[in-house]
Amino acid sequence: MELKKKIITVLTLISVVVGVGSVCNTTNTVQAKEVPTVFPKNMRGTWYQYYTNGFEKDLSKVKITKTTYTLNEFQPNVIHKYIPHDKPDFERANWIFIPGYQKQKGITWLNVKQWNEPAEIGIPDTGDDGEDGGWGENGGEFFNCSKLKGHQVLSIANTIDGTSIHNTSHWYRSAKLAKKLTKHHYKGFLY
Repeated sequence: MELKKKIITVLTLISVVVGVGSVCNTTNTVQAKEVPTVFPKNMRGTWYQYYTNGFEKDLSKVKITKTTYTLNEFQPNVIHKYIPHDKPDFERANWIFIPGYQKQKGITWLNVKQWNEPAEIGIPDTGDDGEDGGWGENGGEFFNCSKLKGHQVLSIANTIDGTSIHNTSHWYRSAKLAKKLTKHHYKGFLY
């Protein structure tokens, strides 16, 4: 009887160890597949943002393709698979990479970084480098595409002082809609 209990205990222990090992391996595989190497289809296309502060008026345009995004008429930023490197590579200044997704306040953001930034997802910087937000804070830019108030909206945000994802700007599929909703703020986004 004692031997039977020991055998059952050993078999149960082996089953638990094998089961936990399988679950951990499955999770890692799923996480690896979730890191995109291209912009999602719903983000692709031309988007517009209208800015006015009472004195200045500006209509900006961002074009996103499968592997690039271009702000106004500047040189396109091209997505590349990240290759670890120790020193800044200024020949790849317009290269970008996608470390993955980050969720904040119920919003899932696609993190996009310049080539010479740290590879970790999100905001590792302490904010003590004297930079004034954006790329200098090492958090990169964050993209989200959602349907808000019945409209397809591309939200682009960054980090300031290395704290959280905020400084959000919203982009729309038409210049007319961008002008109409220029000062509209949506719930859940930080401005």
